[in-house]
Amino acid sequence: MLRGRWAGGRGLLGERALVWAGGAAVGVATIVVTAGWLGVVHPDLVLGRWAAATLLSPQWLDTYVRNPLAQMGPLAIALARLPTRVYYVGVAALVAVVGPLLALSRPRAVRAVPAVLTATVWGVAVPVPWSQLAWKGHADDALVLLGVAVLLAARARGSAVGQLCGLVLGLLGKPTAVVLVFALLPSPPAFALGLALAALIWGPFVLHDPAAMLKAGKGVLLVVRGSLPDWLGVPVRSKPPGWVRLVQSAAGALAVLASLARDRVAEGILLAFAVRALVEPNPAPAYVIPLVVLALVPDLTLGLPIFTSVSIVAFHQSQATLNGAASWPRLVSLAVLVALAVVSIALPHDLRPRFLTRSRPAVAGRDVPAVVARPT
Repeated sequence: MLRGRWAGGRGLLGERALVWAGGAAVGVATIVVTAGWLGVVHPDLVLGRWAAATLLSPQWLDTYVRNPLAQMGPLAIALARLPTRVYYVGVAALVAVVGPLLALSRPRAVRAVPAVLTATVWGVAVPVPWSQLAWKGHADDALVLLGVAVLLAARARGSAVGQLCGLVLGLLGKPTAVVLVFALLPSPPAFALGLALAALIWGPFVLHDPAAMLKAGKGVLLVVRGSLPDWLGVPVRSKPPGWVRLVQSAAGALAVLASLARDRVAEGILLAFAVRALVEPNPAPAYVIPLVVLALVPDLTLGLPIFTSVSIVAFHQSQATLNGAASWPRLVSLAVLVALAVVSIALPHDLRPRFLTRSRPAVAGRDVPAVVARPT
């Protein structure tokens, strides 16, 4: 018995080591891709630096009043003051942590070959999108994704403290990370503490100038050609309609709440990001990058790189749309991602090809049926 448990422990350690080694390889590849842009200073990074000048001054409460375009969290803004190369390499390297945490948070194991192939496809797909978070000055999105990864990994281990740490990282990156608070609902004390932390981080800015924060929250970008509002008849270069933020917020909360009942929180968060990208008035690739990153969890759960394949198409089609190409391929691919996420939340874990599932001999006194061990 002890030998069996020791062998199982060694196998688990070996699997974790392989996962972290793969994450390091993806991190190196992302840094290499980012290195090609070291001489570029993107306007979004400049906006962050302007906002940082206010944030790191005695007038820090005016940060979002004076810089409404810098819709980033305080930590993301502060990081913009780093030397450009340090900022680029640092943000690029974060994927080496995010990837392994997401992989280790998956709810079910699959056979080694499908898992390795699926992770390899993701590892090839993610360096270019993630590198854009670095050289375009989007540390805010990188921090949100890091927070999501920490939260999911902590949830898999049953750590409320770890989940709260993930929430704080996300909130310091971007206010939209407030949707992660709903993932804490299974633990009322953690949920209450999460609400308190969100109020502590963003409350001072809101109370200082509620009107300015409300105006910034409605969106400061104009409607761009090829976006869903454009297809629905909203004039290009006009202000986004009020329903955009309402749909994004309501859909994000409902997606996470629905995913809790099926133990598919990663898919619920992915669904929230997918709806946001679909209705966003600006079809920028940055809104699709979280989908490419988070696709790792449902793909490893299934054992097939379906989400990664569709999300990387949506990412490249977003850039094509901005370059003047037809916008319907982007909208279709995002709609497919929304549908896939909804289906993945609705279906039980066991409804997938049996040949992909890793078989494991039961150990008396330790193993219980999967349906009991983790609800579907």
